[in-house]
Amino acid sequence: LKIINTFINQSLSELEKLEKQIDGKDWEQVKSITHKMKSSCHFVGMKQMHEMVIKLESNAKENTNLEQMPELVKQLRQVVETGVAELKEEILKY
Repeated sequence: LKIINTFINQSLSELEKLEKQIDGKDWEQVKSITHKMKSSCHFVGMKQMHEMVIKLESNAKENTNLEQMPELVKQLRQVVETGVAELKEEILKY
């Protein structure tokens, strides 16, 4: 449960950082943040989030589809918020 709580807190914090860096077009920081997020969402089994983070990281790394980044991060926020809500529900069962 401690790991899941840590994931919840960190993913929301990292998402806020990611949104700011995308707004600022700092692709190196986007790459760094998404790389960190990638392993944590994979660890807790958030497959859709993991796939989206990989796409964001790849775009930032290769400097491709950068115009899509703001929309991708909006979609990621929805996935993260839904996933966090589901995880919180699961925690309440224990």
